[in-house]
Amino acid sequence: MTPAEEDRKILVTYYSRTGVTRKAAERMAELLRESSGVNVTLEEISDTKKRAGVSGWLSGGRDAGLRRKTTIDRPDTDPSEFDLVVVGSPVWAFTMCPAIRTFLEDCSGSLRNAAFFCTLRGSGASQTLSDMQEVSGVRALATLSLIDRNVRKESRQDYQEPVEGFVGNMLGGMARGGTPGTDGEAGSSVSG
Repeated sequence: MTPAEEDRKILVTYYSRTGVTRKAAERMAELLRESSGVNVTLEEISDTKKRAGVSGWLSGGRDAGLRRKTTIDRPDTDPSEFDLVVVGSPVWAFTMCPAIRTFLEDCSGSLRNAAFFCTLRGSGASQTLSDMQEVSGVRALATLSLIDRNVRKESRQDYQEPVEGFVGNMLGGMARGGTPGTDGEAGSSVSG
């Protein structure tokens, strides 16, 4: 590893209502530390609006579907100071949750490189990942969608291997100077 690579910083940030997105983000941060030797910071984004219980689930889905922002606790770190920002969101109403929308809108135009992942029960991954790129103003080095049940049971084929591939795609994009995959497309994985 060159001195320049040692000085690189990666932020893994996420919102998690049920713990599934948190579990995936923690694994990604661990793999990034093991694989790259760079400084990796893990940071959870907190929504100040109550999202617990049935009423929180319903209001969250409504706010997400209407593309509303929310009030978040300001992160301790400045995302613009990182070489790569990895952002994770649960899929709510076929798009990212309001806390991640707020974070990405607030960071729009200031991220050097980004990678996006989402966790979901069934459908909405493509739209969510597309929305994340659009709102952030950044073309992702890599994208990943993970089905909640596969994350919970730590499926080798449908969770662990896709996460390892996602980490490899991110690091490869950074090695190429922040460009998506070799064919011009962002490295993408979808876990079924």
